[in-house]
Amino acid sequence: MGRAATTVDIPGIFKTGFEAQKIQLKCSICQLFSHVWGIEQSKLFCRVVTFETMPTIRFVREGRDVQCKPGENLRQIALKEGIQLYGLKGTLGNCGGCGQCITCFVSVEGGNERALSPMTEVEKLKLKNRPSNWRLACQCVVQSSLIVLTKPQSPPANTKELIKDALSKDLSR
Repeated sequence: MGRAATTVDIPGIFKTGFEAQKIQLKCSICQLFSHVWGIEQSKLFCRVVTFETMPTIRFVREGRDVQCKPGENLRQIALKEGIQLYGLKGTLGNCGGCGQCITCFVSVEGGNERALSPMTEVEKLKLKNRPSNWRLACQCVVQSSLIVLTKPQSPPANTKELIKDALSKDLSR
């Protein structure tokens, strides 16, 4: 399971002016340094690191799991990872992620209901006659782990088996 580090600097001796007036963190490490080595807590510079679980996108057709940061665009992730997102029409001419060409279809086959951002107005308009689990990859922001089938308009012959297999494996969250 991957993790993304988010760092937050807590001001101390290395900051001046307004920054130095912010509330300082009284963390256990500072308390340890203060107690063991006699360093004044107000002179310590703290760096707090928090970890978020990185979502995993399981691409069913391709048989690949790809990790990303929460908030990344599904189309950009797929393209960056070399996932073939487009059929012939989309390969020849796609809109570059504006939601206008409707060629970056994906079918969401697993994950929680909030795995992707809510449907945009563009998607609601463009996908009104498509299955309810279809999305436009260019309009989706990944929030948590999910399973997707690329190019669902032309599914492989063994789609049901591929989806069943993908759902049977643990999907790190």
